[in-house]
Amino acid sequence: MAATHSMMTDLIGQSHRNELSRIAWASIDSGLASGEPLTPSLSGYEELFARTGSSFVTLTTIQGKLRGCVGTLVSEAPLLVNVSHNAHKAAFSDPRFTPVTAEERDLLKLEVSVLSEHVRIEGETEQDILNQIRSHQDGVIFSEGERRATFLPAVWDSIPDVATFFRQLKIKGGFAEDYWSDSIEVFRYTTETW
Repeated sequence: MAATHSMMTDLIGQSHRNELSRIAWASIDSGLASGEPLTPSLSGYEELFARTGSSFVTLTTIQGKLRGCVGTLVSEAPLLVNVSHNAHKAAFSDPRFTPVTAEERDLLKLEVSVLSEHVRIEGETEQDILNQIRSHQDGVIFSEGERRATFLPAVWDSIPDVATFFRQLKIKGGFAEDYWSDSIEVFRYTTETW
């Protein structure tokens, strides 16, 4: 099963990546001009953009500091629309930051991550789950009831240890770092990021 859910490289070609990035910036520019996100027309676009897809859009300063990150784990919208709306939200609606201004627009870097399908990790114990998480490859969703948290695969750059990664993910979701119960669900996914 792991082979079908390995890294998503080569699924999205460079021209498609360029277009998704262009749409993301256009949505931010639309927000700066009118306050509204861009809702792109799907006419003339290939199937890749028209099918439903989940994404995260991350904005950082030139110095590498986070400036906004918003995404969707499950989307009913076409990928093109999902990326556009997440770019707008990352720039203007991330509650951790003030809205992006026109003055700083050209000082930001934008990163798009497109998510694969989620795969539930089955296990009786937390250790069973940890044994199946692939360091530096998997994004992980920790979920119980209405509460849910995720770390994108990029987080491995700052938390390279699986056990620490999992503990920090629980804390992000509002759980104690040693929390465990039979009703927890854990999923993994990969991303294609540029």
